[in-house]
Amino acid sequence: MRSFLKLCLSTRLWRPLFFVLLAAVLYLTLKPNPQIAEVAVMPRTVAEFFDLHDDWKNVAGFAALALAGFLGWPEGWGPTTWSRRPRRRLLFVALFSAVWWMEFFQLFIPTRFADPKDLVAGGLGTLLAWIASEAVRR
Repeated sequence: MRSFLKLCLSTRLWRPLFFVLLAAVLYLTLKPNPQIAEVAVMPRTVAEFFDLHDDWKNVAGFAALALAGFLGWPEGWGPTTWSRRPRRRLLFVALFSAVWWMEFFQLFIPTRFADPKDLVAGGLGTLLAWIASEAVRR
């Protein structure tokens, strides 16, 4: 059991997963049609739920991405001369700003638009991931 928990918290697992999730979130955020039901690999019931509840789609997607980031880099980002706390804060700011940047880039896609509710939902997902990662790491 202990080795399983160690594997679950291993950066070897979370760092590659972060990049896979980043690619998925980028694709879903920047594709011309916001419907998830057209994505072939998405289970139909999950896609239908998220298409009906757009805010939850953003909370879940950005929470998963941010959780993989927080667990992939448990000491945070930044100069190694910094203590853990500012490095974790920098990681939080980077992941939180990713939500804003992805919404901003939707302005350049004719069939998409940036929605303030999506910014709040993505920010909430990032915050929930921060809280969960802090709880797991203690």
